[in-house]
Amino acid sequence: MEIVPPVKVTRFEQLEPGDLFVFIDRRHKFYALRTQPMRPGDQGMMVTLGPSFTEDGAESRLVRWEAVTVLSLGKEFSILLSADPAAWSTRGPGRSPVCLAIADERAFICTNASPSPNHISLIS
Repeated sequence: MEIVPPVKVTRFEQLEPGDLFVFIDRRHKFYALRTQPMRPGDQGMMVTLGPSFTEDGAESRLVRWEAVTVLSLGKEFSILLSADPAAWSTRGPGRSPVCLAIADERAFICTNASPSPNHISLIS
């Protein structure tokens, strides 16, 4: 049997930085990316990508890791950008709900890094 896209069930702690996964618990269901640890010895965090978000937020956020089982899609995924010019902005970051910044051939996620959805701080 072939499953497309290839997925595996794993613990969040076993994901590699940059892995795309599906987070599902009793209150939330969303796609997210595992981040690189900020300091040696730290656990990576997750960047939420939607379609719903944590803490009743309406935008992408950087949130602490959780000891949960996730559905990992790994690093084999594509970012399909809109061909509609109205979907693009030169001013950004309108993080509603997820904003990508493109520099050369790299994509960066503009996200709220504050511990509260009511405060704003940006990372890439």
